[in-house]
Amino acid sequence: MNFLEEAEFSAQLILKNEVILYPTDTIWGIGANINDKSSVERVASIKQRPPNKSFIVLVNSLEMLKRYVIRLHPRIETLLYFHKQPLSIIYPHVKDIPDYLLADDKSLAIRVCHHPFCKELIRILDQPLISTSANFSGEPSPGDFSEINPLLLHKVDYVVEFGRIQKEKSQPSVIAKYDEEGELIFIRE
Repeated sequence: MNFLEEAEFSAQLILKNEVILYPTDTIWGIGANINDKSSVERVASIKQRPPNKSFIVLVNSLEMLKRYVIRLHPRIETLLYFHKQPLSIIYPHVKDIPDYLLADDKSLAIRVCHHPFCKELIRILDQPLISTSANFSGEPSPGDFSEINPLLLHKVDYVVEFGRIQKEKSQPSVIAKYDEEGELIFIRE
């Protein structure tokens, strides 16, 4: 399969509520349909993580982000427009996102993803994608595909071929929230 065919195939699997392992702009992720609670629960089960721990949600553009954030602070919007490094931001007020994806305070971490495969996959889906690192809970996040636990590979429905070989190890994204003035408060650097 070529790049576009694999993105289309992966999107069809997600829409059938299957779980995939795929490349992102940070580390490899496990993803599923945000609109299917059983798929989201399955991802938590695969990772062996507490079901109340929320996921990061990926969008493919600033425009898509605006569809889900009630009020995008102007300073955050400017930052995201110019900042091209992976940055997951916790938004205090979101809309059109299932409650089971929200943290206890109703916030949600969302990242505008810049990875070509991931962007195309989300474009085809025309909806965000949940994402969590491709590792069992408590294990280190894999810096590249070769570091993913083989047992994990067998628990998902599909492992994307694109992006398995990379030149350098990746790191998880920075996670931040922001205050009323739009100043970032870093949760994970």
